[in-house]
Amino acid sequence: MKKDGIKKTNPFLAFLLVVVVPVIVTTILVIIILSVAGVNVIDWTKDKASNIPGISKLVTTEEQKQDKVALERANSRIEEQNGKITELEAEISSLEDTIEQLNDELLRNENERESMENINETSTNTEQEDEATDYIKEMSASFKKMKKKQAALIFAELEEEIALAIMYELPNDVRGGIIESMEPNKAADLTAKFINRE
Repeated sequence: MKKDGIKKTNPFLAFLLVVVVPVIVTTILVIIILSVAGVNVIDWTKDKASNIPGISKLVTTEEQKQDKVALERANSRIEEQNGKITELEAEISSLEDTIEQLNDELLRNENERESMENINETSTNTEQEDEATDYIKEMSASFKKMKKKQAALIFAELEEEIALAIMYELPNDVRGGIIESMEPNKAADLTAKFINRE
């Protein structure tokens, strides 16, 4: 049932040719004219589209792009800082171990030094005692050769510790002769201390 000479066209195709194509051509012409006039049509369109509820999710504004870039940079910096923090923590741990080792070594050295000082003190004291003993022996040898009266006068003037030390080195007969020649009070006192010291 075709009518002669009239063809039926598809209604969708007719809609495209009559409505859509002219709208697209008009939009392109408007964009070109406005761009030549100095209007930034693309940014204006994005700005207006971001206010429309459904389209705003599809359109990203320049501010959102900048925020995204800033967020990526911040995350990158955070990762770098976390890496540096981890390195510094490892370095701190290493330094703490080194400090602990040095403190242990310092303590060992102090103990060693103290023990060396004690050994030196002991050897010095022993040397001093040996020297004192040698002097006392020499003095006692001198007193053996001396007259008893002369030795008694010297003993009376000596400090008691020195006198007692020399008396220990003297033979009994010499010691007895010196005490016999001393004043009785001094002789008694020196004899008592001699006996108590033994």
